[in-house]
Amino acid sequence: MERNRPGTPVRNLVEINNGIRTESMEDIDWFEIRSFRNAWLVFTDIYALSDINSDLTDQQKTEINTFRQELRDITDYATANEACDNFPQVPDWVED
Repeated sequence: MERNRPGTPVRNLVEINNGIRTESMEDIDWFEIRSFRNAWLVFTDIYALSDINSDLTDQQKTEINTFRQELRDITDYATANEACDNFPQVPDWVED
């Protein structure tokens, strides 16, 4: 089954005008943060299934559970920008 791996929110904006590169930090809103969070929760739901989860090492179980909890807690940040800047890192072994 082919799955589309979600992206992660970014605030960096790079523009090139007349050969001049400028970088800035754009504001992000809570809707975007929640959209990324929800996409990652759905994408990693498969690892919560007992038959799939039983194939994971104890370290992988800890990593995926921590990642998913950090996603659920993402709205605890004061601002959407802060949540974006601290968006949880996906475990390297999570497959597409």
